Amino acid sequence: MKDTPENCEKQGIKKLVQNLGGYLYTNGAGLGRKRGLPDITVLIKGVVIQVEVKGPKGTQSPEQKEFQMLWEVCGGNYFCGTLEGFCDYLQKKRLLKIQ
Repeated sequence: MKDTPENCEKQGIKKLVQNLGGYLYTNGAGLGRKRGLPDITVLIKGVVIQVEVKGPKGTQSPEQKEFQMLWEVCGGNYFCGTLEGFCDYLQKKRLLKIQ
């Protein structure tokens, strides 16, 4: 795995989820994969979150924006951003307490 800003963010999110006792799997890229699917599916305390990881300057593709809209319209949880943003998101969802 290349040492890009996005990959560093992914590794941080993976470690955080594991430290919280959550489960995750990577929605790997490749032949037959639907465009726009998020990078990671996370399960924490019974809550499923689709996570599209971005580096500090990253932006969503049109396909990613469409997936997010459809997922959220169906009642799903979706996050797009960095490790710091994901921590904020988890706090708002009451899945992470910072003391």
